[in-house]
Amino acid sequence: MFPPQTWSVDALSAGCRREFHAAPRPAWMPRSMGMARGAAHLADATSHVIFTNGLLDPWSAQSVTQNVSSTLVAINIPDGSHHSDLGAPPNPDVSEADSPTLRAARAQQLAILKGWLEERAT
Repeated sequence: MFPPQTWSVDALSAGCRREFHAAPRPAWMPRSMGMARGAAHLADATSHVIFTNGLLDPWSAQSVTQNVSSTLVAINIPDGSHHSDLGAPPNPDVSEADSPTLRAARAQQLAILKGWLEERAT
């Protein structure tokens, strides 16, 4: 569905200028989402968040793709798309149609959530 291709901000900007007479604003999303100082500063405002990224989703380029702390966790699904980890009925059960990396990501999400809930219960 998404063939591999070389990507860069410069190539994207040139294509957008040529086709649409506009340029992308790579810094807009981090600023608008409160991450202008970078993901490392997320711990100042929040905790216990799992950032799940389908790496075939263009939004993943602006997401948190590496663990920030033990409670600000990134899970990357190389062959995942936008919201692929949320699934369809019977969400969030694993489907035979799910890729092995998606199944592993869901298992990791559940393990992390169970661990956090157990910590809170004690």
